Amino acid sequence: MLHTSKGRKLAIPALISDGAQLSQIFNYNANPVTFRTIDGALMVNATQMAKPFQKTVYAWLRLPSSKAYISAVIQSKNTQSVPQLLRNGRRNQLNKRELRQSNLVITRKGGRNGGGTYFHEDIAIEFARWLSPAFAVWCNDRIKELFKQSVAQPQPQAITLDDVLSRLREATDLLTALKREREERERLEAILSGIKSQIDTAQVARLPISTPTLF
Repeated sequence: MLHTSKGRKLAIPALISDGAQLSQIFNYNANPVTFRTIDGALMVNATQMAKPFQKTVYAWLRLPSSKAYISAVIQSKNTQSVPQLLRNGRRNQLNKRELRQSNLVITRKGGRNGGGTYFHEDIAIEFARWLSPAFAVWCNDRIKELFKQSVAQPQPQAITLDDVLSRLREATDLLTALKREREERERLEAILSGIKSQIDTAQVARLPISTPTLF
């Protein structure tokens, strides 16, 4: 469902892609902004975020303050990029490879509403503050809204090894019961066939012998 910045819903369905991963479009001042889960994390389309303000993602990523913030987020998430960053002492000098390794900044190819650069929600809020304080509040509200929706939805229960073994035993028992039922049905059919054969033989034995009639 597409939403306006004031919360009014429009008759456009939310996108669903990547299997169980969801994508939802909100509308800010007639500009769509896609929020989607990627590998279990909530990401926001930064390319779409920047468009209404005539700014670019690249311009923000070049700022020393942005690099410092992203490095701090990377360190807090304990991603694979952290050890290298700390060894080199380059907390304010992130490169593209390190951004890709962090999985906090992702570039996706796609259609009009699906492609672009995506920021992890923690980075997206900081980027939104740079674009506009009011827009940052709006993004924060949308993230909280999506979080409430995810909490309200029933979570699928994890399947354990015991569950698999139990279901396997149930399937085996069912197959065994079906086999016994088939064997019993075949036994009864054989008995009925024998009885029918005996009845037919007895009926033939009792038939009168006819003799030809001469005229």
